[in-house]
Amino acid sequence: MITLEGTPLLILGVTLCKLVISAQLSGENRQYDLRSPSVTIGQHVPGRINISWEPHLTEDMMNFTVMYKLFYRFKNKTDWKEELQMEKYAEINFKSHSSVWVKVSTLLFHDMELEAKRAESNWTEVFYDVPKAPLENLSCIVYKLSSLNCTWQIVKDRSSEHAQYLIAFRYRKKEFTCQQYIINKEKRNIGCHMKDVHFDNTRRRLNVTVWCNCSAIKVNRAYLPALIEKLNPPINVSLHPEEAGLRIRWTQPLTIHSRHLTCFSYQVELTEENKKPIPYVLDEGKVEHLISHYDKKKKYSVRVRAKKNCASAKSKDWGEWSEPVFFGKGDDKGFWIIMTICSIFFTLLFVLLGYLWKRYGGLKVIFTPIPDPSTKLKQWLVSKEFHSQNVVFPQDEEVATVEILTDSSPGPQEEVEGNVTTRNTQVTNLTRNQ
Repeated sequence: MITLEGTPLLILGVTLCKLVISAQLSGENRQYDLRSPSVTIGQHVPGRINISWEPHLTEDMMNFTVMYKLFYRFKNKTDWKEELQMEKYAEINFKSHSSVWVKVSTLLFHDMELEAKRAESNWTEVFYDVPKAPLENLSCIVYKLSSLNCTWQIVKDRSSEHAQYLIAFRYRKKEFTCQQYIINKEKRNIGCHMKDVHFDNTRRRLNVTVWCNCSAIKVNRAYLPALIEKLNPPINVSLHPEEAGLRIRWTQPLTIHSRHLTCFSYQVELTEENKKPIPYVLDEGKVEHLISHYDKKKKYSVRVRAKKNCASAKSKDWGEWSEPVFFGKGDDKGFWIIMTICSIFFTLLFVLLGYLWKRYGGLKVIFTPIPDPSTKLKQWLVSKEFHSQNVVFPQDEEVATVEILTDSSPGPQEEVEGNVTTRNTQVTNLTRNQ
């Protein structure tokens, strides 16, 4: 039995319970005004971007479990990728994409089990375009089993005149530097040639990085060697005449990939002499082809090339052609026409030379005897001696008398006078002879 004295206490307790229950109900039904987060894209790192955001939470929202929903989609893609996380940052790997759309929203949950969502903000959407690199069209090709060529094009509007480009490779956890750069006329690197790189038939990727000393942006590509391999020519191409026609056989080319016959398609090219080639594309796995319609009197050449066409590896382009193999007799009319024209030309040339030779005395020049140098020298010496012996002195030449003064000693004076007398006698004799 309740007394009148306890009635006020009971009313007070009931009132307090109602207030508590109403406060709880009002708190559960309260609508929280969540602001859209502020999204910031950090500095671009080659191959990825860093994204962070600020949710703008109030103090009464701290009692809830806060989560963030991240959506992003690359350019030229239709599907969105979704991530739910507690951190206020994320990394997005770009690979070969050039731009991305990003959306972020904030979510509040009552507990850590995320069973009941309390509130969600609107999306904040941003678009990020990767800064364009100073080069483009980076492509690589594997050939001759262990050789690698990579090339790129320089965009002049995005790089300076003195910018230089470098390349690095990573394969099977090994780093490779370029062995031989391909240089353009401005002496700038536009490609790289590598040899003795031993690729294997696995899913290991070849990672290629090209960068410029004029920019921090790097261009990264990853290739499966089996997909960028340009096949060698088929080997052992041979011809086998049969009653039904000419059968061509060959052996599949060497490759770093699977060597199953069904992984190869072939193209045979039949070319008649001085005419356009006729291509034949064969079914997968065939290593022979029968040519039934051809003129046996004409000359032909045959060559073969291959392309990988299996599920694990498909080639974009055909491989190298094999060396041509010739068959047929061919038409010799062209050969004889050329020989006839050459014969007529040389005949006319010799006739013309003979006429000119005879006209201008070419034979006399050839057959004139060459004088003996020793005989000519002797004749010249004899004539020189004769001329010196027949010197003519003038008749009215005056002979001067020289008086020699000597001392009283008779010996030297007589000797000098004797010499003078002898000289006068020689001169008189020469005069008489003349």
